[in-house]
Amino acid sequence: MSHDFRGIEDELREIAVSVHSTVHTLETQSTDLLRYHERWSSLFSETGLAIALVDDAYDFLERNDVFRQFFGDRNLYEINQLFTETGRRLFREALDGVTEHGTSAQFILHLKGEHVRFLNMKIIPLKRGEALTYYLILEDETERVERERKVDRLVRFDMATNLYNEYGFVQAWAKQDIDGAFVVIKLNDFHHLVDWYDATYADLLMTEFARHVEDRLAKYAQHLFGRYRDDTLMLYVKGFAAADEHELMELFPTELLINGKRQTVHVQIGATHTTPNYTDCLFEATKALQHAKETRTPFVWYDASILAQLQWAALIEQALPDAISKGQITVAYQPQVELKTGKVVGAEALARWHHPEIGHVPPNEFIRIAERSDQILWLSHSILDQVIDQLVAWRQTRFSDISLSYNLSAHSVDPSIVAKLRDKIETYPWLPDRLKIELTESADIMSHTSELDRLEDIADLGYCLSIDDFGTGYASFEAIWHLPIQEVKIDRMYVSGKAKDSTSFLRAVSRFASEQKLTSLAEGIETEEDLNRILAEGVELGQGYYYAPALQADAFESWVHEKTGHHE
Repeated sequence: MSHDFRGIEDELREIAVSVHSTVHTLETQSTDLLRYHERWSSLFSETGLAIALVDDAYDFLERNDVFRQFFGDRNLYEINQLFTETGRRLFREALDGVTEHGTSAQFILHLKGEHVRFLNMKIIPLKRGEALTYYLILEDETERVERERKVDRLVRFDMATNLYNEYGFVQAWAKQDIDGAFVVIKLNDFHHLVDWYDATYADLLMTEFARHVEDRLAKYAQHLFGRYRDDTLMLYVKGFAAADEHELMELFPTELLINGKRQTVHVQIGATHTTPNYTDCLFEATKALQHAKETRTPFVWYDASILAQLQWAALIEQALPDAISKGQITVAYQPQVELKTGKVVGAEALARWHHPEIGHVPPNEFIRIAERSDQILWLSHSILDQVIDQLVAWRQTRFSDISLSYNLSAHSVDPSIVAKLRDKIETYPWLPDRLKIELTESADIMSHTSELDRLEDIADLGYCLSIDDFGTGYASFEAIWHLPIQEVKIDRMYVSGKAKDSTSFLRAVSRFASEQKLTSLAEGIETEEDLNRILAEGVELGQGYYYAPALQADAFESWVHEKTGHHE
């Protein structure tokens, strides 16, 4: 009887297939293992990243060459000491979080040393059975961080002063608990310094000014300081209010030393109490600054009345062109008298405007608005034409010996004015003997050499130059040495104002004028007491309400007739 091996055969065949399959699987897994090992080796050696494997006892199992370039063979504790205190805290919290939650963590570390470095670190957990290991992957991001920092400085900071620019200021503002004063500060001499020297010198002044302010701000815990425009700074100080105006003003130096040169600093300031909305605060502070500039005051706090005044100014600005073209702005004449004899020798021509709907518009307001809106030259031509026409009308009358003073500001010393004065002489050769050019705002005139040259041209034509508001600043004295001035007009402050008891000044001006062969004229004589005091100090001419206000031409003629007792 033969043995049946079919069962054994089938089993052997099955075993053979399984063995073959197992061998194939093992070969495949071996290939995969080799491939994984090659990928592992490549990842460790060719990525340029610093990579290390750490066990759950925080001992290194493996680290690549890039990792060794950073840290050598230091253990994890020694590496941790190379980080900043903040970096050590971040690293510890990240490891704890990865261990607890089994998720990756990524953060930037600041590496201490001779050269500051920034490392982007990622911790990846890897579970092997019951054991937990960690991949540490680091990339040197120093160049990127420094590049971003440079871009950030360009975006948020003013390069000349290192203060916030407006964008940076607003970003910082959003992080503050805002409650205090917001201030804009304009350096009035900035553009003059650009003209006199150059933009670098002007920026140096701004930088030095900002440094002094920052030093004085050091005692205030919460503040923001920035550069709003080339000539304007902005400041927020927590806790300040209108009652602290004097303390605020003390933050700003009035004199600086620039390149060994002592430089006076003139500022004007607009301020408002803050709300969290930056745009609203900026609007209010800039409106307050605008009002400070227009009223020539150093410091203005915003309130609702300022907005009303600015709206009024906008209405005037809009109405000005039509008023000039239609002749609504006329000229009135305030008599100028020889003090010893009482003889009327001249008059100051003063602009007057009565709007058919608005009513009387004060001259200081519409002239200021004309200057700001670049309409002053057009207005100046209109007034000059009226003054010349009046002199022509009086030429063949008993008023032919009257001289008229025409006010010329720094904003109007234009070649077209010089050309008109020159051209009129061809028709009226006698005009320079009867038309005086009264220089207002001598400080601004002295700031520009082109204006000085044009005034020299006017003087060369034979016109008398008079300096207005004499004694109110150094510039009025300086003008006498730079221009052929023939008359000084003493400011009303010394005649009937707060300095009227300073007779020593009147005496000095009178003596100075006599020595320099200049005519002295006092404006603002209001009482007989004013007249007697001025006469006693030797002043020659005067004008003011003691004699008469500014009068329209026909009223002026009547006043002169009545004063002299003559009628025609």
